[in-house]
Amino acid sequence: MVSMINCTNCGEQNPDGTSRCNRCGVILGHQIRAKEDAKRAQTMKMVKIGVWLVGLIIVGIVGPKVYHVGAVAYYKHHLQSMTEHANIYCNGPIKDDMSPAQKDEINKCLDKDQELVKAKADYAELTKGDTP
Repeated sequence: MVSMINCTNCGEQNPDGTSRCNRCGVILGHQIRAKEDAKRAQTMKMVKIGVWLVGLIIVGIVGPKVYHVGAVAYYKHHLQSMTEHANIYCNGPIKDDMSPAQKDEINKCLDKDQELVKAKADYAELTKGDTP
């Protein structure tokens, strides 16, 4: 099938590659360029759509993992911070040279610290399916 260019002056259909209208003689070069520009624009549009789709797929695959790694780092830091605060409040941390009664007293105090208990639970929930 031969592609045709319509003359904007007289409406005559001219074969591609013709530089002047076969009926009225008007130069068709700008019409040929316009047709080629439209093809390039359509191609660029498809390329842009493809790039966006690939980008969305990559973000969909990598995004949740990146979020999880960041969340784990945050909750780990939060748990360490809550442990430090609770240890200060409970006269800890537990050391090897402490008596069993002192260790027991500190452990009971730590078990009652609600912020520490919540931080431990949050961290455990977030990391429960992770492999070490």
